[in-house]
Amino acid sequence: MKNINILLSRKRVFLGVLISLAIICYGLWLLPQINSSVIVSHQTENINMTDFWIAVSAIAIGLLCAYFHFKKLFDWKPGLVLDSLGITDNSSGTPAGFIPWSEIIGFTVFEIYKQRTLFILLRNPYSFIENANFLKRFMYKANFKTFGSPIGVSMNTLKIDSTELYNLCNKYLENFGKPNPSFKRDA
Repeated sequence: MKNINILLSRKRVFLGVLISLAIICYGLWLLPQINSSVIVSHQTENINMTDFWIAVSAIAIGLLCAYFHFKKLFDWKPGLVLDSLGITDNSSGTPAGFIPWSEIIGFTVFEIYKQRTLFILLRNPYSFIENANFLKRFMYKANFKTFGSPIGVSMNTLKIDSTELYNLCNKYLENFGKPNPSFKRDA
């Protein structure tokens, strides 16, 4: 089997940048609605602190998302590489990098708000989580707790149909991975 390089969809990444900028603009629009003199004088009886924290959170989250999307916009490496050694993930702002087939036991797909994500199920997810940097460790723990795997590959940013990607990954795993008779694949 040959190596397969799956490219990032520039249109979808650019759309992510625009959505992030819209979130930032919303937060910036909301801030002046709050009387700043009340915040400076620490008087909270005339202020809705919920609005303030929504504005600050929108700006912070928007900036973080814009940073990662903007970074991906100018990243010309393939989003995902499948080869005889394993999978190389470069599909997100915090990519997992290289994962050997010997560590992979299967794949599962979750759809959340029409966003399909391919989760890579690992033999030893805890060692993978512990070897990550602080930001990735935080995200991997949340993914593992919610979805049963630390590594999620957003299928929406890749230039491939989600069903085709799922089938390709399983085909490569069958050819190059170590069999795990106790694991039952999704149908």
